[in-house]
Amino acid sequence: MEEVCSLVRRLLCRSQELKAEREELSVSSAGQEAEVPDTHEALRKQVQQKAAQELTDR
Repeated sequence: MEEVCSLVRRLLCRSQELKAEREELSVSSAGQEAEVPDTHEALRKQVQQKAAQELTDR
C-alpha cells in the first residue's frame, strides 16, 4: 500500500510540475507574434536569383 501512495504522490507532483511549466510557457509566449513564412518572399528571391543567373550566363 505504501508503494501505491508513493507512486500517487510522485504522479501528483509531476502533474503539478507539468502544469507549472505549461503556464510558464504560455505566459512567456504571450504577446509574441507567430512567425509565418512569407511564401511570396521566397518566390521573389527565386525569381531574382534566376534573373541574375540569366544575366551572367549571357
